[in-house]
Amino acid sequence: MKRLWALVGALAAGSWCAAPAAAADVEAALRAMDRGEGVEAARTALAEEVARLSILQAMIERGEARRAAAERASSLAPEGSWIVAAAAALRAEASDDLPAAAGAAQRATELAPNDARLWRFLAELRLRQQDRAGARDALEHATALAPDSPLALVALGDLLREEGSFTAAFNAYNHAIGSDGGPASALLGRATARLYFGDPDGALQDLERAAATSPPGSARSRALMGILYLRSYLRQLPSGLDRAEEAARMWGELGAADEVAAVMNGAARVLLETGDPVSAEAWYQRGWQTVEGSAMPAAGKTIWQVRSLHGQARCAAVRREIERANGFADQAKALMAADAANADHYAWIRPYLDAYIAMYDRRAEDAVPLLLASDTERPHIRLLLADAYARLRDRANARLWYERALAAAVDLDAESVIVRPQAATWLERNR
Repeated sequence: MKRLWALVGALAAGSWCAAPAAAADVEAALRAMDRGEGVEAARTALAEEVARLSILQAMIERGEARRAAAERASSLAPEGSWIVAAAAALRAEASDDLPAAAGAAQRATELAPNDARLWRFLAELRLRQQDRAGARDALEHATALAPDSPLALVALGDLLREEGSFTAAFNAYNHAIGSDGGPASALLGRATARLYFGDPDGALQDLERAAATSPPGSARSRALMGILYLRSYLRQLPSGLDRAEEAARMWGELGAADEVAAVMNGAARVLLETGDPVSAEAWYQRGWQTVEGSAMPAAGKTIWQVRSLHGQARCAAVRREIERANGFADQAKALMAADAANADHYAWIRPYLDAYIAMYDRRAEDAVPLLLASDTERPHIRLLLADAYARLRDRANARLWYERALAAAVDLDAESVIVRPQAATWLERNR
């Protein structure tokens, strides 16, 4: 195979045009070439193999690197082959033309219906187009063809979990876990499914294993914070805060101040929404202090200062210190107004903050339009809307938004563990 890749540059740079392969067996073609025989057959077989490998390379690349690998594959593959269709899909995706990418990927699966990777790529494109049914169909094809493919199984598990089908998601994640106990993504997914169908002990075991076996970085942080979120969901805080401290130390050792702040904010949020605004405010402050004292460029620090002030304002509001809450909010808004780079983020967190303060100032009627102007795809915004309508004794809208909140709270994150118990409790009591 090293010899094969050594030929990539020569084949790609040459003037040879792909034709139907005369020798599908690359090793046989190489042996013939080494004997001085069948050079044309070897050239054809090698070009097709380089094209196939280039498609695989394109699948793991992004942007310009993806486009370049796809173009190399297309230049070497026989006209009308699945490789040409797949290359067109990858080039279109690299240019953010999702409809064209999905159409070309569909053609590729028709030409090579037994290639699980193509089906998985088609699923990815359909998901990005919000075609969940099409994505699920593609993933089911992929997992049927490659029942031991962790990536396809985890993707299918994620889709099922997002639909609230926790038992089916558990089964997909379970099949993705190999004899070595990995990958971490499958363990984390299975833990989430377990927690939400009523097996918190099993969920904790999966999270502990993922934390213990993952190298420093994102997967370990997700596992450690997952333990905190599980404890939050079970209303067992402050148990679990030690794992947030561990995650913060890990990111600090890696020199990632923004990740330290994200951990601090996550811990602060669950503390606030489960009844401890004093501790929550301290965690928000720690997050900003970490960023403030870091080597992060000044322009990148603003959003973290806004998040800290936003959190402290909500903590003050929960304590009915409305004047103090408005003071923090005013500071946050001044920073937002001067930070055009993060305007999209501020577009939803500003009305969320005003609505949050209004709710604790007993002005639910003012909170509703503010929340509707925020990001209503987020579980917590939906929960706050439901709470506001409930306070206004609008049971129909309250039910609608509690149901929507519950349907969206399917991750093992701060929002979901805050939202699921509250939404489920209201719906149970108001059947």
